[in-house]
Amino acid sequence: MKFLLPLFFIINVTSAAVDDGALTFGPPTQNGSWHEPPTIIICPSAPVKKDRVERAVDFWENLGYNIGDVIVADTKDISCIRDIVLYGDVLINIANYNYSMKEHLATTRTWKNKENNEIFKAKIEIMSGWGQSERIMEHELGHALGWRDYNQLGHLMHSEWSKGGYKVKGLKNETPI
Repeated sequence: MKFLLPLFFIINVTSAAVDDGALTFGPPTQNGSWHEPPTIIICPSAPVKKDRVERAVDFWENLGYNIGDVIVADTKDISCIRDIVLYGDVLINIANYNYSMKEHLATTRTWKNKENNEIFKAKIEIMSGWGQSERIMEHELGHALGWRDYNQLGHLMHSEWSKGGYKVKGLKNETPI
């Protein structure tokens, strides 16, 4: 228990679903990064198929990011059953209806070390019926990689899906892991 207490104080959890939609000025900002390529775990109840996630992974890899394997979890996978994200994983699941999604189609939470901004796990929750939609996975995977919303019309990281697009200004990874 003595070991866990100090660890608690260096962990920071961020959520990407807290933007008011106001226009963003300046370059996009990244509030953390992975030091090792994350493994993507798709829960059986997630409203997204493996090929759609793999297309989103390819999109970010083309921008210079290293992402590990994409795995579809077994129906008995404890991470999905208990909604537990393990170190090194990005867990994708259906949105938990105990959490208020408000006007969001999906949400991403990242856990990172406050001392060095290393992201060590992330969870993407997607509303039922939206997982296969254009740009949803790319946008949420961007949050899992540490990118914040960037409200420029047509930008991938725009907080409003209807105002987003495939512009990637400022998102290229210049220092791949």
